Amino acid sequence: MLSGPREQEFQILEILSEAKAPVGAGAIRQALEDRGTNLSEATVGRVLRELDHRGYTGKSGFQGRSLSPEGAERLGTLREERGHAVSANLLLEELKSQGIEKILDVLVARRAIERETARLAARVVTPEEIETLRELVAQQEAALRKKESVAPFDAAFHREIARISRNAILAAAVDLIRQDVKLGPAFEYARKKAASTLGSDHKAIIDALEAHDEDRADRAMVMHVENTLRDVQRYLEQNPDLGKEPRP
Repeated sequence: MLSGPREQEFQILEILSEAKAPVGAGAIRQALEDRGTNLSEATVGRVLRELDHRGYTGKSGFQGRSLSPEGAERLGTLREERGHAVSANLLLEELKSQGIEKILDVLVARRAIERETARLAARVVTPEEIETLRELVAQQEAALRKKESVAPFDAAFHREIARISRNAILAAAVDLIRQDVKLGPAFEYARKKAASTLGSDHKAIIDALEAHDEDRADRAMVMHVENTLRDVQRYLEQNPDLGKEPRP
């Protein structure tokens, strides 16, 4: 989550973005309460007046407020900051609870297993399955444009390749290694902080699968996992204090 005032701003802007008509302070207060955030109507009114002053919201007579184009842009910025804050906390929690070795071991295991699922998938993939993979990449890119987490689509992409491989043991191994749902956003955060482009590797993997080129699919998958491994290692090197106090 963001700091107190910025979290309040984010929550109110998001509520307005989801509304189909202007919303009053009372309705916003209730919507906040439904989300688990308890603010008085007076506090909501004060935040709204500040948002009006900054041009993020506009009054529609006595009907309430609506989100302005500037407010929509501000919401996108806050959503990205909030996602980074959540992912940073998840990464820190993982490092403190299991140590740097666990993070890196997961990626090394993924490299060994998923290169094999990619090879097998290249042999048997169908045009319909290629389209499914392309749709997952499209959803990932849409989430990226909206500054939302792409981790769920990344996980779905790799699980789909494992399913396509037709090897139930390897598919179960991929599923097992990805059971820690916190690691996906954590890896995503580390890659963003390392200034790496997310998602482009997936297209190279799809192209190799569509060509039924096993060696190329192997190389594309290994490169993808190694890119993540490199970015995580780089982020940890830039933040040496992380993971210094692992729990016994």
